[in-house]
Amino acid sequence: MQSVALVGQRIEVIASAPAGVYTVLVAYDFGNGVWNQVELMPTDDKWIGNLPVGAASFLVQVVDMVGNVAVVSGEAGSSVISPSVFLPTIMR
Repeated sequence: MQSVALVGQRIEVIASAPAGVYTVLVAYDFGNGVWNQVELMPTDDKWIGNLPVGAASFLVQVVDMVGNVAVVSGEAGSSVISPSVFLPTIMR
């Protein structure tokens, strides 16, 4: 995940992965502890979607084709945050 931008209710994520990006999900809440999610739609080089009016915070998850997940969180009204990457655990 290279960047996340929140402009009004529109959220744009620029993401790429060597294996390809499988999906980009955004979980959000209204400050009441109940989380919902929306799947962003891919365009040329961005994944784009809208958060509902009143969303207080959000959590972006980018999942690649082999199961790696990059996560970034933020508050509504803010913009761009640094992502974290979580790799799958392989057990034998």
